[in-house]
Amino acid sequence: MTNPDRFIIEYIAANADERGEVASRACIAAGEEAGFTERAIVKARHQARSKIGTRKAGWRFDGVPGRGSGWIWYLLFDPAELREAGA
Repeated sequence: MTNPDRFIIEYIAANADERGEVASRACIAAGEEAGFTERAIVKARHQARSKIGTRKAGWRFDGVPGRGSGWIWYLLFDPAELREAGA
């Protein structure tokens, strides 16, 4: 697993909403603050698509501030599995 992969997984695990999702823009912005380029974060998400899922949020506002249209990222596994495996 690369450093950007690990960053994305840790970010989602720490910042996910009640559905286990984060806005991709928020994750990318946090990654840039941590020293990664936008390209590195997006590429890492693509390469880790067996672990990190995506979906397009609808145009509706569902009552969650800042939630509307855009890409959503979520984990396709329980992050505790990584900790147990020592990864």
